[in-house]
Amino acid sequence: MLRRFRQNAEAQASLSTRRPAARTLLIPAMLLFVGVLVPMFIIHQFGQNYSGTDKLTARVSRRPEHLAVLPGAGAVSRLGAPAGGAGSARGRHARDAGYSLKAAAWSSLADLVSQEMGGGHVYVAGLPRFPRVFARDSIVSAFLMNDRSGLHAILDLCAEHQGTVQDATTGEEPGKVFHELPGVSLPVARAPGGALRTDYAAVDTTALFVIATHRFAMMATGQMAQLNHDKVALPPQYRPAVESAVRYLIAHLDSDDLFQESPSFAGAADFALAVTYWKDSVVVGRPSGRPAYPVVYTLAHVQAMCALRCAALLLKQRRLEKIADRMRVALMTRLYDAAAGRFHLGRDAKGTLPGHGSDSLHALFYLRRADLTDDEARDLAAGAAALETPFGYRAASAADAAASPNGERYHTDSVWPFEQAVIHAGAARWQLHSVMAVAQRAEAALRAVKSFPERFTATPSAAAGAAYAAAADAAAAGGGDDGGDGDGGGVGGDGDGGLR
Repeated sequence: MLRRFRQNAEAQASLSTRRPAARTLLIPAMLLFVGVLVPMFIIHQFGQNYSGTDKLTARVSRRPEHLAVLPGAGAVSRLGAPAGGAGSARGRHARDAGYSLKAAAWSSLADLVSQEMGGGHVYVAGLPRFPRVFARDSIVSAFLMNDRSGLHAILDLCAEHQGTVQDATTGEEPGKVFHELPGVSLPVARAPGGALRTDYAAVDTTALFVIATHRFAMMATGQMAQLNHDKVALPPQYRPAVESAVRYLIAHLDSDDLFQESPSFAGAADFALAVTYWKDSVVVGRPSGRPAYPVVYTLAHVQAMCALRCAALLLKQRRLEKIADRMRVALMTRLYDAAAGRFHLGRDAKGTLPGHGSDSLHALFYLRRADLTDDEARDLAAGAAALETPFGYRAASAADAAASPNGERYHTDSVWPFEQAVIHAGAARWQLHSVMAVAQRAEAALRAVKSFPERFTATPSAAAGAAYAAAADAAAAGGGDDGGDGDGGGVGGDGDGGLR
């Protein structure tokens, strides 16, 4: 059955995993690897947050109340831990198999070092299909892995190539951080000449740059335990870039304090990509798959809110915290569906973006504990039950996949292991054990295939039936991690888990 699972998972992955693992790891797939290594790099080793006022607490002799553990016997909170206790059995099973997912991932990563930029610490997205540097993927990867050298290198690259002018072809704006280097040209019907470039086709990278700069500033102190946010110093080499990024973020706020995206900011009528946050393939509910600009993506709004909180600390500007507070009010009054118990995917010029996906759970990673009540967090968890698969949470509901424009399945019918890492870390803040347990399934699936596919197909089919059965078996039997048991709640701080 394991062989059938591997064969079918390979067939369903976006890149063939028949190549050796050292050749199939993407940095979106490296983020998959991060999803497996959450226990080692996020929960087991550190627990910083970005609350801005609370004290950061990492591993200490006592367990801070925010450090979530999975239900059952044993104080374990790593991805490989069993949802119902019996923590050691799964770990023994994995070690007896003689396969180290962690070692395989680190070995594979060496093949992705960019030969053109970054001094050996910047990685291309994947070979052979994506031999380019993606800011989003590299920032999140380095952040989650607690990789100071990798984070330093990608921050340097982002600052060096930060936008300075409006460019309708590339999507460049002053202060904007690039999407991919080098960009590629894609056909766009509304563009002069019929094509646009992808260089700056991302709405979330600038916020991620600011968040990651704050993280790097904390790393630079060498004090990972009980570090007060207010005493984190902005590395002087990044001050101009952070200030420029803040101006970009504020310029994108509308009169309701919603963080909006529009090609008009770059002097254009459209972008090279249909969507400019991480699910960049289609918007469900719009016949063309493209939003009617201006658009507010809820996840990007939350990331921008988090970035301004970080910038308030780095730049010692309380006004930025006040702007973020207004954005939080806008989030809950304009983007939250109280009846459904989840966030809308967003809003565009035609109204609310329909659909149901993983963005609500993903957003937990960037929110403060005080941003949601316990009841609201539990509602998010309950509403996500429809997204569960044997591999983790699918990025969009089955109904959205069925209604996807142009039959798109890349995001609508996929489970992304990297996102399971993010979801797991964010859910830990509210001790949403059921959510953490579902996110853990990604590790079991990756361990079963002994490779790093970018994603798994979410919808069962005749071809994938054996893969589904094996994944379910693996999730139940376990695939423990390669490290020790760890207390911890996630990437994030005042001890409650996620990225602040």
